[in-house]
Amino acid sequence: MKKVPVLQPNHSYTFRSYFEMAFEPEDILAEFGYAFKRSSFNLQKSGIELHKLANLKSRIEESLPYISTRSP
Repeated sequence: MKKVPVLQPNHSYTFRSYFEMAFEPEDILAEFGYAFKRSSFNLQKSGIELHKLANLKSRIEESLPYISTRSP
């Protein structure tokens, strides 16, 4: 089966256009020679104690696999 091209030649795209495409983010990035990688990162600590932060982090990490990176 032939793959449908993500970008059309001689077509102008805006930043918003990429969010309106019916392609997976991985396919759009591959068109430009990039890859999509999901990973976590740690921000610099501010010294302020946040209550229930560990619980919030756990809930977010549990939910992330179910969040679509594709626009409707």
